Amino acid sequence: MNTIVIIDDEKDICEIMEDILRGENDLSVHTALNGPDGISLIRQYRPDVVILDVKLQAGMDGVEVLSGIRESFPEIKVAVITGYVEDVIEQEIKDIGVDAYIEKPFTPSEILQAIRKLLESKERGHHG
Repeated sequence: MNTIVIIDDEKDICEIMEDILRGENDLSVHTALNGPDGISLIRQYRPDVVILDVKLQAGMDGVEVLSGIRESFPEIKVAVITGYVEDVIEQEIKDIGVDAYIEKPFTPSEILQAIRKLLESKERGHHG
């Protein structure tokens, strides 16, 4: 069973992704609507993949969450959801290190494809 944590402050995005991923038999999905809750879920479940919206509103932004994940759990694969992102933030994200980008608006198959790729690369033991 592979574990996915979704961190996005838009409830409908979390629900849409959850619906898409729950259709897959080998995935266990947890969602958080803000950074601190997301970090708690990550500590609790040690997911294989985190899907992170970089534009989180409350408390911590996505860049801070990403930094926290990279510091404490470097083995976790991170896919970043981006709509429009300022160049500065995009550079910051690249510097910290992400494993995949998911562009908004996305299709169910794009989400699944991104996650499958990350899980495969994790299984092959490729880090960073």
